[in-house]
Amino acid sequence: MGKDKSKARRNGEHLSVLGGENHYSNGLLEQYLAMTHMLRNQKFPTTARAAVVVGISQRTIQYWIEIGEIEAVYIGNKWRVNIDSLIEFLKKRAEDHMF
Repeated sequence: MGKDKSKARRNGEHLSVLGGENHYSNGLLEQYLAMTHMLRNQKFPTTARAAVVVGISQRTIQYWIEIGEIEAVYIGNKWRVNIDSLIEFLKKRAEDHMF
């Protein structure tokens, strides 16, 4: 199993339970499934799209999901980032770094 995990991590994939938190227990999957396709793409972009929108690397987005800093759902073979969670995290991070 350890070998499979490391291979998955090298490919940018992650397990649905990360950082001790289950990302599905907070209703994100239900929220995602209740949305129209267009709204899903806006509110739950892929890690690649979220990275472009906020101007950071995709790997940073993936890391933040991994450590439980931002919420995401795993759909198919991709993480879909809760954009509201990402925005809140970035605001908090900016406030923490202000003098």
